[in-house]
Amino acid sequence: MGRFEVLLLFLAVSGPLVVSLTTFRVNGTVTCSLNKQFRYHVILMEDDDIGGDDVVAVQHTSSGWGTAGFTLAGNQSLDWGGEFEVYLRIIHTCRNWEGKPDLTWEIPLGDFSKDKREVTLYNYNFNITNKGNDVYTVGGKKRFE
Repeated sequence: MGRFEVLLLFLAVSGPLVVSLTTFRVNGTVTCSLNKQFRYHVILMEDDDIGGDDVVAVQHTSSGWGTAGFTLAGNQSLDWGGEFEVYLRIIHTCRNWEGKPDLTWEIPLGDFSKDKREVTLYNYNFNITNKGNDVYTVGGKKRFE
């Protein structure tokens, strides 16, 4: 089998390549019920079966006490398959144990057709207290720096 045939077989098995521009808008709040200041970083991600997941939008590190807000907006334009599978990745310091690594919590938001030009997801409220898994690096850094 030649290279061309192998490429055609790969494309046939892996599904169609979706090329469209979809704008995602997400906002909401994160709540830490430990009565302390916390830091948080919210990233809107798109799940990919091939390669790494795509970053759609980022809210850079912020601080809060009690409840704090986030707003994200970004575009996604390339995906294998017929849907964009989006989720939030929240990295935060709202945990009982001081001095431990920050936590990373990933929350699925749903699958959205590639045909949609805009997806608006408003008014989420996530209690992040002790939610997620230990993370030892954030953007190559040991902790929020």
